[in-house]
Amino acid sequence: MLPRLILLLVAALSLLSGCAPVAITGGATAVAVVHDRRSVGTLLEDKEIGLKISNYIQKQPELKKFSDVASTSFNRRVLLTGAVASPALSRQIANYAKGLNGVREVINEIEIHPEYDGGIQGTLNDSYISTQAKLRLFNVKLPTFDPTRVEVTTYNGSIHLMGMVSRTEGSAAAEEVRYVQGVSRVVKHFEYIKLPAPSSRQASPGGGGSANLERFH
Repeated sequence: MLPRLILLLVAALSLLSGCAPVAITGGATAVAVVHDRRSVGTLLEDKEIGLKISNYIQKQPELKKFSDVASTSFNRRVLLTGAVASPALSRQIANYAKGLNGVREVINEIEIHPEYDGGIQGTLNDSYISTQAKLRLFNVKLPTFDPTRVEVTTYNGSIHLMGMVSRTEGSAAAEEVRYVQGVSRVVKHFEYIKLPAPSSRQASPGGGGSANLERFH
């Protein structure tokens, strides 16, 4: 039953994102599904939420011209990062995200840069930081920790971490990535969950954990 669900999810994600055929991307997606603590339905919802926000920004002339914003949806909690030219534009994007069906929370980390003219700021450096952070997560040596369960987003040197983890896992992940070169701060947006007893083989999925935001400078 599980393999069939995975194949259905891979196909659905490919259709939602308009990406290449499943044969090309299916393997990596299937691995992510197996290790994810979210349900299959929630994975699809997160993908759809992110696409809706991205499409909305692209269809609004002022937002398209005067913003560089990315959205990350994890367990229906939306993180907004990037830069806009005014507080009004930041509120516009956040309000749209809050109004989407299924969204539980919107975390607005958009920076206000009045001089912003639509250019892409620090993309290469931020991409490098994210890549290095993801690699460093493999150094976390906890029996329950899986680095693929942590979403890493970087903007202007700030690393934002999302995921469904235990408090021990979250602290270890943040401690590891804070040493990446070029990082100015690490912000934890984790949703903390209670892991099953050591004798149990799997962590319980779902969205009942407590959300938490902590900053490391």
